[in-house]
Amino acid sequence: MGHRSYGITTDSLDDSNLFADSNEHTMIPVTTASDISATYTKGTIMGVVTVTGKWSPYSAGNADGTEVARGIAAEAGEADYKTSVYVSGTFNEDALTGFDATAKTHLRDRGIFTKEVY
Repeated sequence: MGHRSYGITTDSLDDSNLFADSNEHTMIPVTTASDISATYTKGTIMGVVTVTGKWSPYSAGNADGTEVARGIAAEAGEADYKTSVYVSGTFNEDALTGFDATAKTHLRDRGIFTKEVY
């Protein structure tokens, strides 16, 4: 898999219904954890593995750091993958994978907002 933008960037384009508004959405470069067992999709809620500092899909039931939602995958990816995650902006709740009430709170606390788009 290639990567779209490995660097701190801003993106104000419509991104397959992922965005809930036309304001800027900021991305940062990250590397995914090597123990991800499957690929993940664009719009997946992501957390950070405490021990490695690498990103992995969020899961409220985990106890490795990924139980805290920290960003949103800017593209599909896999294990040990250099990619980007969104760390600010407003996103369409229906386009997010792994989204729950706890993730909504974590993301909001970090300046990432979600809402229903009709």
